[in-house]
Amino acid sequence: TAYATVTTSPKNTEGTKQTFGNLQVAYMAPTEILATQHFESFIEYFKDLPIQIGLITSSGCKKFPSKVNPNSWTEISRTQLLKWVKNAEIPILIGTHSLIQKTVEFKHLAYVIIDEQHRFGTNQRKALVRRQSQTERRPTQKSDSELLYEDLSFAVRGVLFAVRKKLGVGHKEVVYQKAITEELTKVNITFEREKQIDVEYEGKKIGVYQPDFIIDNKILLEIKALHFVGEKEKKQVWTYLKGSTYKLALLANFGPKGVDIERLVYDSARNLLRQSASSLRESAEMLPHLLSMTATPIPRTLALTIYGDLDLTLLDELPPGRKEIITEVVAPAQQKPVYEKIRQEIKNGRQTYVICPRIDEPDETKANALQLKSVKAEAERLKQEVFTEYSVGILHGKMRPKEKEDVMQEFANGSIDILVATSVVEVGVNVPNATNIIIEGAERFGLAQLHQLRGRVFRSSHQAYCYLFTESKSKHSLERLKALATAKNGFELAEYDLQFRGAGELYGKKQWGITDVGMEALKNIKMVEAARNEAHTLIKKDPKLKVYPLLQEASNTRGDIHFE
Repeated sequence: TAYATVTTSPKNTEGTKQTFGNLQVAYMAPTEILATQHFESFIEYFKDLPIQIGLITSSGCKKFPSKVNPNSWTEISRTQLLKWVKNAEIPILIGTHSLIQKTVEFKHLAYVIIDEQHRFGTNQRKALVRRQSQTERRPTQKSDSELLYEDLSFAVRGVLFAVRKKLGVGHKEVVYQKAITEELTKVNITFEREKQIDVEYEGKKIGVYQPDFIIDNKILLEIKALHFVGEKEKKQVWTYLKGSTYKLALLANFGPKGVDIERLVYDSARNLLRQSASSLRESAEMLPHLLSMTATPIPRTLALTIYGDLDLTLLDELPPGRKEIITEVVAPAQQKPVYEKIRQEIKNGRQTYVICPRIDEPDETKANALQLKSVKAEAERLKQEVFTEYSVGILHGKMRPKEKEDVMQEFANGSIDILVATSVVEVGVNVPNATNIIIEGAERFGLAQLHQLRGRVFRSSHQAYCYLFTESKSKHSLERLKALATAKNGFELAEYDLQFRGAGELYGKKQWGITDVGMEALKNIKMVEAARNEAHTLIKKDPKLKVYPLLQEASNTRGDIHFE
């Protein structure tokens, strides 16, 4: 089962179409093996067309076609590849996380494909989608003042949360102030204490105000230790802010449940926010189209499909002749019969994967080291004690690219009967003759990982088997493994994951866990539908939101959300 989400940016105007001719495509995959596989596939797709295709990974760069041999690729320097990509001479660029490095610049990025979406974080996926040209497509850079010190505000928030974590609750304001002073000094943030500033009204001085902190002569910081902060406290700080030359104040309350931080902006600075919002909307019109693919959607993404920002495509038909994988949860006492089943399968010409959570044995000198099976030790045990008559190979992330290629080639041509590996084989490995997989310490892997690993033996018309070895007696762990054994497809498994782990944050980076207010609101389908219809109406009447200044401001503060 495959899953895809598609987000489409607003259609370009006629003038824009004429301006941007050589559009580009970026295709990001989580592993070097998979990226290389896609590179080779794209060469096959486009070998009869005059299109240049690039590959960028941490190991090096390649380009098709080669000047020497137009039917083959050639290795090129990273500098040369980046130059061609920046000039739009390479319309298709395939790569790993290397695609989101700052040095990679596209001239006219029009289409982004993210394969195995669940292997990337929210910010990593956003970084590729928001990848803009330094020259023609990136909005004009604003000064610190115009952005109202976003980076500095974030750093101050980090200090406040660090103090809250260190001290806990129930202290007086002076205790928190002292700890904040120490923490600001520790992280090298410039600040002043007990400094009086003039408060004016209509050009006349009416008094003085002494904030708890003045951060870098830009942000006023007030500290409270109240049960809760009401409108009275907020209005008082805002009034002082209005009468000063400062634009931003942070009101932090160390209450009984944590630290709450209010961001207070004086009205005279709101025009700057609106300008930033306008720039974001204008640049959003140039955002590339997005295709996001995975067999196991992230809970947050699955929840967002109902929001309407994502179009959903489900590929739920099995290829002809495929049989459903038989999945079993296996306790230690049941492992010996499983080995006998696999021995019979190998006799019948099939091959086997054995997946281990770690590469080397744990350090015995470390008391807290997890006692998990390792690739090296398990391969040796299987060869000497269990499958003495068969060949056993190993594969893990610490091996050199050439070593990994050689091992995979030997496994693909049948020279290796049993491949003991880490989760490096989770994606991009296609050996149709391998129909058995043992996953050691299965409770240590996420459901999405387990489903992807199981997919390695779903490559032919032969009956496939997946054995989940576990020593865990935890009810929670066994329920998760049972869900994998009973789920008919990855989408059903993802829905279970959504219910079990939560949808994470709409306004943050968390892709699972306790939902924030935004994600919780998405559960109310009628409200979401009404809000979506209203949003369409507003944008249709007033695309720039000139009549709705508060929405303009909100669109700026929320403009960096990645709705996927």
